[in-house]
Amino acid sequence: MNADPSGLRVAAPVSLQPWRYVYRLPLVLLLTLIGVPVLLLSQLPGLRTLEIGDERLRCRVQRGYARLLVAALGMRLKVIGEQPRPPYLLVANHISWFDIPL
Repeated sequence: MNADPSGLRVAAPVSLQPWRYVYRLPLVLLLTLIGVPVLLLSQLPGLRTLEIGDERLRCRVQRGYARLLVAALGMRLKVIGEQPRPPYLLVANHISWFDIPL
């Protein structure tokens, strides 16, 4: 701990733990190399309207890719409440690029 001129104690900065990048970066790169072509294929005209259950294939692929990306980055997701029934308007205040896939 360091002493601040005001007399308050200031904690030493925490390292960014670079060892996390050792396994996360290759995982994110692999996910991107595989996931982006799959996302693009799901947008093809024949597959775009294909439905699996009550959901379109492209929506399911996008959601799966976002979940894998969030997990690979080591993020935790906490959902509060339920999604309203359509039609509805969702407004989001993005604080960083991390919350866009969510």
